[in-house]
Amino acid sequence: MRASIYKLTISVLCAFWLCGCSSTGQDFEAYKAHEDSLMDVYVEHKAELEKKIKATFTDAQLISLLDSIGKLNTDRLVSEYKLRYDTLFGEHKAINRVITNEAFDTLRHAVKSQHLTASASKVIFGVNKDCCGCPDHPQAFRLISFDDDPQDLNEFAIEMGCESNNYYFFKRNRIICSHRIDFLGPEKLSNFKHKDGHSVVYYINSFEQKRFFKYSDTQFVHVLELPQNEGGLGYIKSGFMHELLNQEPFTLKVMCSQQLMDTAYNLPTAVLVNDSMEVTAAWDSKRQKYVLLNKGAAISEAKILTYFTNVSDSREMYYDFPMKINYLLFLNVYYSEIKLAFNDPRKKRAVVQFLKDVKYKLLLEAVGEFGLEEYVSF
Repeated sequence: MRASIYKLTISVLCAFWLCGCSSTGQDFEAYKAHEDSLMDVYVEHKAELEKKIKATFTDAQLISLLDSIGKLNTDRLVSEYKLRYDTLFGEHKAINRVITNEAFDTLRHAVKSQHLTASASKVIFGVNKDCCGCPDHPQAFRLISFDDDPQDLNEFAIEMGCESNNYYFFKRNRIICSHRIDFLGPEKLSNFKHKDGHSVVYYINSFEQKRFFKYSDTQFVHVLELPQNEGGLGYIKSGFMHELLNQEPFTLKVMCSQQLMDTAYNLPTAVLVNDSMEVTAAWDSKRQKYVLLNKGAAISEAKILTYFTNVSDSREMYYDFPMKINYLLFLNVYYSEIKLAFNDPRKKRAVVQFLKDVKYKLLLEAVGEFGLEEYVSF
């Protein structure tokens, strides 16, 4: 196959070129330049191949693809998405260790004096937190209190200076867990009190997720997660912004939009959703989660997940988050809106471009990178 021949040619030519070069830096740079030029030929071939294959897709084939995806079981897609999502983007590590009264007194003294030695941190955390090789040298640390009085040390977090963005969450003398948090924008852990008196802590991480956690007597439970992003990636331009209006009852102001881009002009021409609303959430004590109420047609669990798809797709090369799950879920939950847009002359081109890309990627996934020549005759 031609793609295979291209890659084999690149490998062979590069090998011969390398064998003929001396070990000088100049020769190595020349080799790299030659290798890059050969790879450009291969990339150009792939682009040409993709263009020709997409040109063969008919409207009938694209509608058939859309109809088949629209019939998929949404709950199953949601479950598969959440399973992979939780695996890839989970940030917390369970510890659940009760420290001794002596260790807790050491921590209380450290908070008052604002000094914590490496030897003292070992008493508290059970492992050496010596950042500079000086066991009795004061270590940088920071207390983030969720209590009305920070000296209470009831519900709080500790960040050690040698573990930037790693937070240990405490309930009195119990270290419940640690979270690695790369914040989006200014570093901030926010909190409010639940009606049962325990703290709800939330933050926006670098994956553009707002994550809510709630204390209990012995746990720090993940109770709600919402996207907080606005932007576009490829064929989809999405936005899900919200603000907390009230803590009890838990009320959010939500603004959401989903659009398909006309990539020829980089314009969002097929608007699928453009809405704003107030959404309340009830506390489900059995499941230990907030459950969104009065969501309306624009917001369901499945549709909220589609606002995470652009975020995860942008990290696909790093996290191996399959495009298939992203786009299948998107097409499944917006099936009716996309079908209407396909039949609207003003929106059709954006929809066709997107469906052709999905069909091409599914084909690529099915036959492999070097099986595509079977579908196009050069």
